[in-house]
Amino acid sequence: MCVFVSTGPQPVNQFNSRVLMTNPSIVNIDTVKFRVNGMKFEIPGAEQSVWLTPTGEVKNINQNRVPLHGKFEAHDLLVSSPDSGRSLIVEGALAGFLYGQNVFTSNDMHELVIRCLKRVCEDLEIDPAKELKRKWVSGDVTIEKADLAVNFDSGTELLVKIMLKQIRRQLIEHDFAINGHGTTVILRPSEGRDTSLSFYAKHAQMRRSKRYDQMIHKKRLLEACEALLRAEVRILRTELAKNGCGKLSDWNECTAIELFAKYFKRYDFLKITYGELSQKELDALPSRLRPVLALHKSSGIDLAMVYEERTLQRHQADFRKLGIDLGSPNMFIGQPLDLSKALSKSKAVTAPKWIIDAGLAPKGDDE
Repeated sequence: MCVFVSTGPQPVNQFNSRVLMTNPSIVNIDTVKFRVNGMKFEIPGAEQSVWLTPTGEVKNINQNRVPLHGKFEAHDLLVSSPDSGRSLIVEGALAGFLYGQNVFTSNDMHELVIRCLKRVCEDLEIDPAKELKRKWVSGDVTIEKADLAVNFDSGTELLVKIMLKQIRRQLIEHDFAINGHGTTVILRPSEGRDTSLSFYAKHAQMRRSKRYDQMIHKKRLLEACEALLRAEVRILRTELAKNGCGKLSDWNECTAIELFAKYFKRYDFLKITYGELSQKELDALPSRLRPVLALHKSSGIDLAMVYEERTLQRHQADFRKLGIDLGSPNMFIGQPLDLSKALSKSKAVTAPKWIIDAGLAPKGDDE
């Protein structure tokens, strides 16, 4: 059972010991950036940038990023050391590196980080002392970025496009600064310095990419993504620290789920009204709200021109409780879609059984 406390993983003794089991989850950990220290790191083959003082003394040596290829060579891990070898930074789609795909992953940060860190050390022939390995496995790893995603099943690829269009419209009408194009909508509050929220059509993204060309299950994986709308929250170092999640030891089986929910719930995606006013709609409302809906659906007038600010805010709050967005204009053409239902937990999906059986995603027990 998921308990809403952060106790961190139980320490184990060696890199090659079994750590926490990895569970398929509604919330998928995607790209992660983490840092370890405790020894002098040398990255074989890394280009170096040397910073000198005005007198010619070496101030810092940056070992530039070196890619390590994962399963099917679909997802790389980028390894670097920015501070004269005092720390090692690893960044990439952790599950993608281990399993060959990053559509359906895991909510277990500890398992993913430690397994990838072990591989990095093996591939780069880095040999940490046993005591240092114990510290890392017990959670002495700094998490500097975490991308957390949920796949929503929209039913058809056409409905994915309709959802994206409605999400984009709703965000614009509520004065959120967004960017993106085509089948992607990106919301970056404060220019994305701490967090961002992206929505995109997973199938369209996969179709454009050639990264899965060496996977024998590519066609079937693409088919599994046809109706998926992916929502992805990116949380950077400062914000992770604010949430008490700056260290690997801070993460448990619920942390990814809690963090995604916290930032996703900041944006209230509701139902945009469509079509002509109907008697059925009016009958469902208390009498004081009927004139508001009638004006909203029939006139095309900005309600701010009719109601005082406090009155309009009260009306908007009343309709929000009913799941209706009064801030977006009524749509006379198009397909009605209730975003509050389309982006609900009931529409979120986990890895299909065949993907787990094929070794492309974590299992629900110890591997």
